Amino acid sequence: MMRFGVSVLILGFFAPLAFGQTATRDLPPAYGNGVYGFTVSIAINPPPNVAAAGFEDRPPREWTVSNISNGGALDVVTGKVKWGPFFGSIPTLVTYDISLPTSSHGRSCFAGRVSFDGLDYPISGDQCVGGPVPTVSQWGLLALTLCLLTAGTIVLRNGLTARGTPLGPSC
Repeated sequence: MMRFGVSVLILGFFAPLAFGQTATRDLPPAYGNGVYGFTVSIAINPPPNVAAAGFEDRPPREWTVSNISNGGALDVVTGKVKWGPFFGSIPTLVTYDISLPTSSHGRSCFAGRVSFDGLDYPISGDQCVGGPVPTVSQWGLLALTLCLLTAGTIVLRNGLTARGTPLGPSC
């Protein structure tokens, strides 16, 4: 008898959400080049007749969180933005603003979960945001064009020596 009860509990715990019942994060494709802040949006689509819900999202460490919607709060110990619990009326959208240090670079990822009636599911949608896209200076573009015109082949490499002196493109 106990074995049956545990099996039912495990099946219920890992039950998949029905199509369209989820939480979806929306992030910009990239940051940088003067943009060091944006709004994170999470659209909530709970299953019908859900009695309770809660949400949490963890932005990259050392990024500053502000303007959390729907009574949410930042848990400074875990670095997670948390909402809920909600009973009955569940918001369809939660948001928060994020500010990045200007030294941020590279791809940065978020992780979050939603809970509907005690069953946890990952937040889907955008998981990561790209870092600053390097800009090409006019001199760099001129050197690139000259390389293409003269040699037809370009070897890309790191643009700095060990001393930090800029190097031109290698043709």
